[in-house]
Amino acid sequence: MIALRLTFFACAVIAAMPALAQPQITSVIETGWTSNALGSAGQNDDAYLTQSHTIALVGGDETIALRAAITFEDTRYLAFYRENDFQARIEITPEIALSDTARLRGRFALLYGEDGTQLAPGLGAREQTLAGSAALRYETRVGDGMWGLDLGYEAGRPHLTHIEADLVPPARASARTDGVTAGIDFAFPLSETMALLAAAQWQSLAVPPDNQAQFGRLPLHHLRLAAGGEIADGAGSAFTLRGGVDALFPAIDGLDTFWRAYGEAQVRIAISPHLALRGSLLMGADIVDPADGYADALVSGRAGLIVTPAEGWELDFGPFAKTRGSIALATSIERQLGFEVALTRSWARYSLAARLSHSAVTGLNPSYEETRLGLRVAVSL
Repeated sequence: MIALRLTFFACAVIAAMPALAQPQITSVIETGWTSNALGSAGQNDDAYLTQSHTIALVGGDETIALRAAITFEDTRYLAFYRENDFQARIEITPEIALSDTARLRGRFALLYGEDGTQLAPGLGAREQTLAGSAALRYETRVGDGMWGLDLGYEAGRPHLTHIEADLVPPARASARTDGVTAGIDFAFPLSETMALLAAAQWQSLAVPPDNQAQFGRLPLHHLRLAAGGEIADGAGSAFTLRGGVDALFPAIDGLDTFWRAYGEAQVRIAISPHLALRGSLLMGADIVDPADGYADALVSGRAGLIVTPAEGWELDFGPFAKTRGSIALATSIERQLGFEVALTRSWARYSLAARLSHSAVTGLNPSYEETRLGLRVAVSL
């Protein structure tokens, strides 16, 4: 009911704007086969179908603009249907020009999800979740530099988890959380091809006291300080590097303050009009969904070779790696290594892609591997 009210409100506001609202429809459907639908050890191969459909209205002019969108996503399996997932999301993103050099952007989102899990052969569970977020960003130009201020709020409200056959009464399986984020960033051009970057961000995560012990989720504060630079030649090659520190301050007694190095790099090298190299690396603290209930140490990297033999064709191949560990316990939790290949044919409003991926996961849980082969169709109207 809340989602429908937000949608009707957004559509009414757009219709009242001076510019005519423009509808946008985007659909992405992928079907294929996976060797491991359950993400665990054993023989769990199955056919799958994922789909995402977005209906959006966009309206406005140079002074004010607004976009309202509703998205439906789901994943379905043929045999392991208890693993099916569903999501419905509403996003409203306004933008206002306060002056010739300053703009204010907003993002308000509401999400409802159902996550299915097969507990054992013939027995499954479904968890319902409601989450909301609100964010504002103010950008202004001071001299040659650009300043940005961010403020955001996120709330996670997991509902009941239902187990088939009512073996146990429905109950919540995860903690309720509230998060507040505030940040400031700065970009200053050193030349036509180089820019200096700096940013500071503060996050506070609150967990009700009765949820902390029940679900093992702990409140904390997270400070990230970073600086770096960006280089782009205007011909398809670019390099971005940020480095700094993550500081984790516990919001309860008995835990120490943890310091972690933070780094992020992205590179794209255009070797020729038909060949490019890309790569990315990220390391730092993750408090969004930590495996230990506090904070994870995350390191992930990806490399790739992009070949465009003809107009509308693209071949993308690359390996990837990811490790996740507990900061508080100084223990490795999970390691993932794999590769992905995608061949895409694009037209003006349509694209068709064949995708092949393989990954191997090791860690505290039993090791497993997954091979996925799929065909994806995307339409934008």
